Amino acid sequence: MSRSARFSTIVLVLGATAFGAETPKPVAPGARGGPRHDDLAAPWTWKLPEARASIATENLPSDAAKEILSTPPFTEDSKAQLRYLDVTEAGAADGERKRIAAESAAVKRQAGNLTLTPRTGPPIVFKNKNVPERKDREGDRVDYLYAGRLGKGGLLRVETWFSHDAPGSYLVSPADGRSVFVHEGSDHVALSGDDARLLTFNDLNPPATLVVVSLASEEPAIELVCRARAKAGVELKGWHGADAVDVVLRGETGAEKMPVRLERTAKGWRVLTPEASRPLGDFACGEGPF
Repeated sequence: MSRSARFSTIVLVLGATAFGAETPKPVAPGARGGPRHDDLAAPWTWKLPEARASIATENLPSDAAKEILSTPPFTEDSKAQLRYLDVTEAGAADGERKRIAAESAAVKRQAGNLTLTPRTGPPIVFKNKNVPERKDREGDRVDYLYAGRLGKGGLLRVETWFSHDAPGSYLVSPADGRSVFVHEGSDHVALSGDDARLLTFNDLNPPATLVVVSLASEEPAIELVCRARAKAGVELKGWHGADAVDVVLRGETGAEKMPVRLERTAKGWRVLTPEASRPLGDFACGEGPF
């Protein structure tokens, strides 16, 4: 019986080799059954798993604490904020054509369809949407633009322009098509100094949530998620070098401020505070994989 099963397997392999595997059917980004997709535009809605590897808490040196407190808050006007491309501006289409030409077969444009073809898995098709306005409904439009590579792992970036929302970007793996979406038009989004990680932070929709994504390889991976209590405040200061993120925690009254450094080491992430023994009841961090 075992010989028969083994023989059948060999025949199937030879058949696939001889006649070629069927080309996967194209899918929309984030479609059910397609490559994994994580929407980082609304991480405060995530239900985080309770079982997470504990993150070590260590003492933050006093000079580092003073540095964090004196650093200006990170804003949408900060130099490190990820800039979006204006899909509607003159020359946008010409710029896209040049970027697509450099990608060989990985990226194709056909009229309103932008197709990314990873090395494995189904092609991912971004279809422009244009719903005309009528008396009984409001018009709607979504346009996609290939914006080139992003991050150390060279992810494929697709700029998304919404008629009723701020722009954002899909960051797609050229290897298997998995992706994340970041909302750089409204959230704080910044690359680390070495382009190996990206942070996204939104403090307008409680609870304030900070997410760090690894872009070191061709496959994006969520490394760290930190979330404050609904009424607690978090002020983002930004990246400190390539491996640390600085924030300031504020109590519900806003009077008390605690500098915190989230730092990546060879062993994983750790939290540095002026008093390592003091629990961070208003701020909890979980380390991936998520």
